[in-house]
Amino acid sequence: MPRQGLSKEKVVQAAIKYMEETGNRDFTLKELAAYLSIKSAAFYKHITNLAELNYEIEKVAIKKLSEAMEEASIEKRGKDALIALADTYRNYAKTNPILYQILLTSPAANEKLLKDTKRSIGGIYRQILQYYLLSDEETFHLARMLRSAIHGFITFEHADYFQAEVSTDDSFHYMIEHLMDLLPKKTIDSKGGLESESTSD
Repeated sequence: MPRQGLSKEKVVQAAIKYMEETGNRDFTLKELAAYLSIKSAAFYKHITNLAELNYEIEKVAIKKLSEAMEEASIEKRGKDALIALADTYRNYAKTNPILYQILLTSPAANEKLLKDTKRSIGGIYRQILQYYLLSDEETFHLARMLRSAIHGFITFEHADYFQAEVSTDDSFHYMIEHLMDLLPKKTIDSKGGLESESTSD
């Protein structure tokens, strides 16, 4: 797979494509060079080492998911926004399995990574949850609960645990809808006042 005119971005995208095609996340620069039909020395004009390349891949993984989640929740509030986030998160894991695995194994608390991407997946959930009358601690608990439930479903789905002739999409939305029942009924309106979130469908 010859590549001409390398740049850092092209090296990163080539590495992601290589992992997607081979399933090999623990590749070496020599293996990536062979995949691109170039000498590994050509990489060093654009990256310092494999660690830097992996870091850049982690940035792409976070950026791609966070941008999709932000776009999905634009002009949505409360349950509608949280359901949109859940659907987007699951779809990302299904269509980008390698990047999703990288998200789970990358150092989520890496301050430099979060600063460079200017994003936090958990932060997006917490921002939406500010619509509800919650303490800061409750907001963190609920954000973690939602992400854990969604990830658990994704993990079982990916492992083909759901064999019954019942729609997995329906099961996923059933889970999310019932998790929403745990949220406070009192919410904050756009002017900072209180309102009751509608429970009717």
